[in-house]
Amino acid sequence: MKNKILASLFIMLFFGVVIFIFLIFHAEKKVEETENNVKLTQVVLNFTKDYNDWIDFDNPSITCISEKKCNGTFIFSLSANLEENKTDIENFLYIYGNVTGIYIFDYYSISFETDNLNNIEPILNSSFFSNVRLSRIESDLKLTSFGEDFNYCKENNDCVKVVSQGCLGGIEFINKKYEKEVREYYNIKNWGIGCTAVVRPPSIRIYYETTCLKNKCDGVFNESIICNSFSNNLPFFIEEQLDEAIFSDSNLTPRDIKDMCSDG
Repeated sequence: MKNKILASLFIMLFFGVVIFIFLIFHAEKKVEETENNVKLTQVVLNFTKDYNDWIDFDNPSITCISEKKCNGTFIFSLSANLEENKTDIENFLYIYGNVTGIYIFDYYSISFETDNLNNIEPILNSSFFSNVRLSRIESDLKLTSFGEDFNYCKENNDCVKVVSQGCLGGIEFINKKYEKEVREYYNIKNWGIGCTAVVRPPSIRIYYETTCLKNKCDGVFNESIICNSFSNNLPFFIEEQLDEAIFSDSNLTPRDIKDMCSDG
């Protein structure tokens, strides 16, 4: 009888320890989820409204920064009156991020960056600054992080070609349900960037046909698309240009296109 009682107590103790460990683990997980699910404060939301025409702040390449799922920074341009103490300004800003430059005009122009957009709230509420402007967002999120079926397809109609505009543009053949996010992704990468004077030749992939190949969205060379795109422009190439490659990723020349597209 005594052994049965001890066995019962042991079983109860064992299950008690298991339940206790489960509750601790579950609580830690909830804390972690709460920390990763960063919500913008109302003050910051009001601030971002001025940028909503250019930027979707719910885009994964932005939300991943504050959620610590990718590396990135929000870069701001701040203005402060010269009557303010420069050291006090720096000490205040270093609480919330990094000061990457202070320039003196008839006011202080300050470059500030942080990895949490909510850190801008105390700066917006501070009496130090006469103007706060978001000048750039940098994120290292890869397009493939958007979803497992990012490039997946069953038929051609599942795919879309996204040709982004801007200096850091790209050409992607993706599942069409990600089109909005990808366009916004490149919009964010290009926003606030000034192009260099050197303009690279375009990629020939711009003229590729969007196709589903082995359940993956891709582009394939299509003569008719090339011919239709260049038929009106070929007469304007001078003789010296006819044998010069016109694409950054192809040796195709205007003469090649002319021969390829000629009726004879």
